[in-house]
Amino acid sequence: MSRRSGKSRRLLVGGTAYRWSVRHRHRVPDAGGYEGCTEAVMLRRDGARGAACVSFAGGPGRYVPDGIVHSGAVGTDEGFLNLHEPGTARALLDEALSRGWDPDAPSPLLLDGWTLFTAVRARTA
Repeated sequence: MSRRSGKSRRLLVGGTAYRWSVRHRHRVPDAGGYEGCTEAVMLRRDGARGAACVSFAGGPGRYVPDGIVHSGAVGTDEGFLNLHEPGTARALLDEALSRGWDPDAPSPLLLDGWTLFTAVRARTA
């Protein structure tokens, strides 16, 4: 199944509709290649102003798509999450809400995905 990065998908929770998308960012240094790869999930409630952005930055022991792992894959030596899976998006949404995300807030909530990683893996197990 082909997935277009950044394309918004619908997620129904009870009677409430949310939108989520997965994006990838990185820098291209003068010498070529890629560095500073980050995978991010944007969450919004339909009709609301606010958003939650959950970012997973690559680094030692933190794996993100960098030409070796597939789009949406983030992980550690403990395991991986697939950010394109609706169950993972739902778990991220639940974690963002439990940490005080207000979908009507005018400013986006920025979350370090690695602080949610273990809880999200538990929710999706």
